Amino acid sequence: MSMEKVLTYGDVKHTDYGHSTTVRISLSLFKIKRFENGDRNVTFGDRTYNIPGWSVGILPDCKSEVYNTAEVNTQTTIREKVSSQRTNKGFKWQWRSEKIEHMTYEDRVDGSVITANRLLDQKVVTNDASDYLWYLTGFHLEGSDPLFGKRVKLRVNTRGHILHAVVNKKHIVRNLRHGFNQIVLLSATVGLPTTFQTPKKREGVVVDLLGMGKGHAWVNGKSIGRYWPSYLANENDCSSHCDFRGAYYDNKCVTNCGKPTQRWYHIPRSYLNKGKENTLILFEEFGGVPLNIDIQITRVKKVCAKPYAGSTLELSCHDRTIKNINFVSFGNPHGNCDNFQKGTCDSSTALSVIEKVFCPPPL
Repeated sequence: MSMEKVLTYGDVKHTDYGHSTTVRISLSLFKIKRFENGDRNVTFGDRTYNIPGWSVGILPDCKSEVYNTAEVNTQTTIREKVSSQRTNKGFKWQWRSEKIEHMTYEDRVDGSVITANRLLDQKVVTNDASDYLWYLTGFHLEGSDPLFGKRVKLRVNTRGHILHAVVNKKHIVRNLRHGFNQIVLLSATVGLPTTFQTPKKREGVVVDLLGMGKGHAWVNGKSIGRYWPSYLANENDCSSHCDFRGAYYDNKCVTNCGKPTQRWYHIPRSYLNKGKENTLILFEEFGGVPLNIDIQITRVKKVCAKPYAGSTLELSCHDRTIKNINFVSFGNPHGNCDNFQKGTCDSSTALSVIEKVFCPPPL
């Protein structure tokens, strides 16, 4: 019988050992769950099992553990971002700040006003001298009108890049009100264009938008999403110690406090032109300094892993060569990929053995 059928259809018996430790028996399947941070020894039958914190262990024959979620053999890859000198060479920007005129209570704009019975093209009206154009209209709604009290949808036919709609001074409105209803549309065009070369190497490509405010980005006419580097993370949630085990809470293992929550934005290789220039266009809503924008490549800086006894582990640098070994321990090391430390048990020859495999001497 397969393990899937045992888990799905088998008779189940639960035993609570306290301290968030549960044993579940399904026919020939023995499963132990541990939901707290620390490890714990559990005696079942005539055997004692060490259960890592925040883990699930599976013993198909009720004796030998074949899988534990806390002992999965996989590598951790740490990447670094490097500026592409070839790509950023000749980066040129043209931009200017623009004051957004505010609407008055008399339904007029502080500036020129044009009246028409249709939506006019923004470039025609502004002569391409402004990135913004306000459209204002209104209508009376009687209580007997079929639309009154019902959810409505606003449809606007426009060729503009972005359109913000405000109904009765609210950005999102589901129902119209009795009497006069006001509709305000803000049409916006995209600015801040520049070009860059496609990086030659096969690594991932990102754009660093540090210094910008908030807006939307396009590469060769394809959106890579909205950006918001000016939004900073809370300065007080970070801590020097991080342990993902245990119950979840929103400020657990928080990093980069006080820094932008959004900074690097991935550019798929399929968006880039091979051997040709690429166009990057930013529509900035809050204001920023595009001179700091940087096209970067991401590459593997470090790989690490914790293999367990009786298992096989493969390390890969994604088409790159492993040049040196920083840390090896055969025993009970602790720490993470940035800060491994030897434990109470260790082999003095572990490093030399691994170096011979990964970094053999030249012939």
